[in-house]
Amino acid sequence: MRDTLIRNRVAGAHPRLARNEVSAVVRGVIAGDVSYTFGLDVDERFRHDAAAVSVALARTWGWSPDDPGRVRIDPDCTIAGATTAWARVGAVARAGGRIAFATTRPASMLDPFVRIARAAESAGAMVCTDSYGGPFSERGRHALALTWIGAVAVATDGVDLVRTRGEGAGAEFLYSVGHPDVVVADGGFAAHALADGIETVVVADLDGAVFGLLARDDVHVVPVVTDRRSCDYDPIVDLAQLHIDGRDAHVDSHDRAS
Repeated sequence: MRDTLIRNRVAGAHPRLARNEVSAVVRGVIAGDVSYTFGLDVDERFRHDAAAVSVALARTWGWSPDDPGRVRIDPDCTIAGATTAWARVGAVARAGGRIAFATTRPASMLDPFVRIARAAESAGAMVCTDSYGGPFSERGRHALALTWIGAVAVATDGVDLVRTRGEGAGAEFLYSVGHPDVVVADGGFAAHALADGIETVVVADLDGAVFGLLARDDVHVVPVVTDRRSCDYDPIVDLAQLHIDGRDAHVDSHDRAS
């Protein structure tokens, strides 16, 4: 699995972000810039503390702005984060809990989330959906709506999917699905669920460093490059299906890391 994640460029050397861009993320988080915090309140002890954000990047993604060489995501961190996250989703699913899924542009995670939602439902989860949500406004854009594609909520302007930081779309999403036991999401959808006190699995790239600061038992970060082809995330989906249906009990550590 580790080699496949690197080959698919889901982990390993980052195909898009450079050091100066990650440094801009760190500055934005400590300054409280909503473009980097997704509207989340950053704990005062982290404000103006670049070192704290660097520690979060190293702990969650396996890379620090102080490291030499190219920006990278440690595939071992990806496997560890995904294993913890999907084990939790599996436990909730098998207990018949309520789970909701949402994704924003570039929608790379749409198909993976559809497949993971299907696995969760098969394991016993009540996967929360609606037919339509809205209209709502966000950042000066009006007449936006939510729609569900295979049990995954997305925001749309009626023509295309739109990127959301969560102010309007996140509120509309939770209004539609209520208060699930777990939300599986990215971007603003994940941030809004966390702000509402919901246990959340966050699929996040290095530009989601703010999620790494939220070191709580109800925040599970799956660290990946987030703009790859949907098929590149097959190892993540395979791992999710393994843990959600409980087959992970029969897999040894060598198989998980291979």
